[in-house]
Amino acid sequence: MKIFASISFVLAAVCGQEFLGMHPQLEVPVYKFQIDSDPSSKFRNVTKAFKIPGGKVFDDFFGVIPEPIHWLFRIGESRIAKMQPIRYQEIKGIAADMNRPTWEVVMANYAYEMSAFCTSIIVKQTNGTLLHGRNLDFSFASDMKKVTYQALWYRGEDYVYESMMFAGNVGIYTGMKPGAFSISENERTVAKGGNSTISKIVSFS
Repeated sequence: MKIFASISFVLAAVCGQEFLGMHPQLEVPVYKFQIDSDPSSKFRNVTKAFKIPGGKVFDDFFGVIPEPIHWLFRIGESRIAKMQPIRYQEIKGIAADMNRPTWEVVMANYAYEMSAFCTSIIVKQTNGTLLHGRNLDFSFASDMKKVTYQALWYRGEDYVYESMMFAGNVGIYTGMKPGAFSISENERTVAKGGNSTISKIVSFS
């Protein structure tokens, strides 16, 4: 039993995630992740499961991102690797599993930083309960639906939080810890002197 338990632990540490089935209401795949697993293989099972639709989404976005931006990510990849080493290792692992250049997957993971879409609303009911609703708006909605999944994040056997994710992306735009808090990243457009500027705002409840 001890040998089997040790092997299971090693496999969990290497793979970093486990498919749990389909969400009964949301009808999206659900995966269990280990937060402290090896970054380079953390998303491996997800990447392989969504490889074809994920590649289609990447191609969708690459088609609308100007070529000069492609060039910036080609030459700036090493700087991002130094600034965010763990995030970069996660992205590099996804790129390897998708058979794509790492800079392409890096650029796809920064697509939200080059634009803004989402909105959220937080409402407090008369009984004190907080409701947090959000629109997760992206271009190519039909293709994005095909790469959406729910992630349940664990540290060992301890549940930490959950998030809605897109295959190929390591960032979290919507997260929740039941009974504790929720978080979403959104757009905020502010008019200054007749010009509109777009910034990001994080909503908590």
